This record gives sequence, C-alpha cells and structure tokens, in this order.
Amino acid sequence: MPMPATAPVTEFELALPAARLTGRRWGRPGATPVLAVHGWLDNAASFDRLAPLLVAGLDWDLLAIDLPGHGHSSWLANGYSQAQHAAALLGLLDALDWQRVTLLGHSLGASIATLLAASLPERVQQLVCIDALGPLSAPPAQTASRLRDYLLAVQPGQRRPPRPLPSPAHAVRARVQANGLSPANARALVERGLRQDGDHWVWRTDPALTLPSAVYMDEAQVQALLAAISCASLLLQADPPGRFIAPELQQQRQACLPGLQSVRLGGGHHLHMENAHAAASAILAFVNKTESKA
Repeated sequence: MPMPATAPVTEFELALPAARLTGRRWGRPGATPVLAVHGWLDNAASFDRLAPLLVAGLDWDLLAIDLPGHGHSSWLANGYSQAQHAAALLGLLDALDWQRVTLLGHSLGASIATLLAASLPERVQQLVCIDALGPLSAPPAQTASRLRDYLLAVQPGQRRPPRPLPSPAHAVRARVQANGLSPANARALVERGLRQDGDHWVWRTDPALTLPSAVYMDEAQVQALLAAISCASLLLQADPPGRFIAPELQQQRQACLPGLQSVRLGGGHHLHMENAHAAASAILAFVNKTESKA
C-alpha cells in the first residue's frame, strides 16, 4: 500500500459527567463514525500510523480516544475496570450522537470493544480487534486471593507516587525494552504520555491503573459474551502469538464468533504500529467485503 499524503489530525476534548476525555481525530466529519481504543498504559498516539492509512482508503470519521486515566484524559476517582471504561465510551458515543459505530480496539481496547459489541449490539456496526479477543479470565478458585491482593493494594500508604524520569529519552528506552517497539513508535506514545514537572518528567497515566484487578470473569463468562456478538468482526493476531491468552483458549474464543475473520500479521503485540501498512490492508479488505454484502 503506498503511503498517503499526511492526513490532517485534530485534537479532541469533551467533558462528560464521569471524566474529561481527550483524543486525536482523523477523516471527514459526518462520515462513518469509528472509535479507536488503545491498549493498557498506551494512549491515542497508538493509532498515529494506522489512522491516516485507513482514512485515506475509507470515508471515515475516526476518533482515537485516550481512555480515562491515560494520555490527556482525566483520572477516575474510584478506580478502573473494563466495565467502567465501556460506560465512559458509551457516554462519549451518546454525547457525539454516534448511534451506530465501527469499533477498532487494540489489546485492552479490544477487550472493552467486545464488551460494548456484546452488550449493545444495536450500537456496533463492525468490530476490529487487534491482538486480543475478549478480556483476560481467571479460574473461580482464584477469586478470593485476587480480591485479597486488591484490597491490600488500595489501603492508604500502599500506593507509591510515579518515579520521576530525567528525560523523555529514558521513557522511550523503557517502552522499547518493555514492548519491543521501535524507538519512533515508542516516542509517539511517550510524547503524549509524559508531562514535565520542574526539572524532571512524569507519566500522565494514573498510577491506579497498575493496581491488581479486584475481580476477573471466568472463561465461561468471557466466551458467553463473545457468543453474543452479532456484528461483522475481524481479529488481527500477532505473529508470533502474544503471551496473554493460551493458544487453546484463543481457538475456543474464536469459535464463539462463527463469522469472525482472522488474519495473522508480523509486528508483535503492537502490530498496528510496527506493521501499520499490512494492518491497514487487512482492515480495508474486511470493511470493503463487509460493505459489499450489506
């Protein structure tokens, strides 16, 4: 796919009762609405490479949002869960009067997108998941110990302030090492994810996002959710496979959506950044095929 001329991008901000949400927006206002949702501890810059390629080939109004507690969006006072994130995104869709949307999610964002697609099928036209299909699960036997870990972690004095960084370059190196990102892609996330505080730098991300989750669904609940998704769906899987979901569970989850299209692409967990052209080609082919059947 040839590289298009740089698509104009604008900054987005909207104050909702639950949170002030920010993001980046590409495409034509009034075109097909698309909400892009990034992964855990990332931000809207996760889609800086992919979004221009998509709006060059599709008549889309693509909004990449900073989830609450991430990027430039405000923090939540009472902690975080995927259901809370989904509720915030539903509030955003209502505020924009986006009654039926395409959801494009990576990792955590893909998990949140599946929650919306399963519970509100009338609001989701198409679903594109990048290296995740449904939320993480845990056996019921782990419920008590997981809740214990959460309760102890949220007690006063247990949370440490974020460690200051001497420069953005230190943050870039940390993201490269942690995620296998190229320095350029790590820099895009870091530039949106840091703020200067005197002579040092700190992450904008709410430290509460790193606390253990109080409750996980078990795998049967996750698969029941996936089975409730009725819209056309695409899964872009990383090659080599990611480490978050066991291969046998991944196969079981895919079988819950009989019409699911699955494509495996190189580029690691952040394949939409590291292999943006291939990811865009797969998404364009999926959308064109889906719309031709409509």
